[in-house]
Amino acid sequence: MSTDNYMNPEPTTLRQEHDWDSAETRAREERKLLLVHVEKDDCIGCELLGGIVYPDPAVAAAIDESFVLLRLDHKDPKVRELNIIWLPTVLVRDLRGQEHGRHVNAAPPEDFLDFLALAEAHARMRTASYNRAEQVLAAALARRPDGPLHPELLYWNAIAGYWKGHHDGEFRDRVWADLRQRYPDSIWSHRVPEYLTEAAVVR
Repeated sequence: MSTDNYMNPEPTTLRQEHDWDSAETRAREERKLLLVHVEKDDCIGCELLGGIVYPDPAVAAAIDESFVLLRLDHKDPKVRELNIIWLPTVLVRDLRGQEHGRHVNAAPPEDFLDFLALAEAHARMRTASYNRAEQVLAAALARRPDGPLHPELLYWNAIAGYWKGHHDGEFRDRVWADLRQRYPDSIWSHRVPEYLTEAAVVR
């Protein structure tokens, strides 16, 4: 594979790996999550991720802080175990092999940042690092007042804050109430228990 095409832009602010074992070693040493990017040549989504999303300063900084970026060709033997349906696919995994987020195709940098925040928050909550999870989600919510993933960020921020506050039901209910008020038709509002109980009463 050519080293001068879009698959290897190597932005100066972002270090990338192309070997699974090397990426895992770095992730273990730096205590970071793996950001596994699967791509191929002649793929417009791959070109957009490599040429626009990753070089974005905010995206590069977010990856550098919490992730080790591993870029793999779709023919790499390791890819077979990842159950890829479409390219490019980006997965967030920990060193136990647990997947915490999956992003298909390219998206604007600000949306990709929200994906990274959600995936990291899930990973941190699964290791009881609730403070970090709530911090990541709160930062994403503060970064921009609205966005396609804003309802999902609010939903999980309520849960992270609940666990962070040792079963802080008031915080959870306050955030969920805000979620339902601002996004009444979102699936994330529908997943708040009160939505279904109220719907049952109406029926």
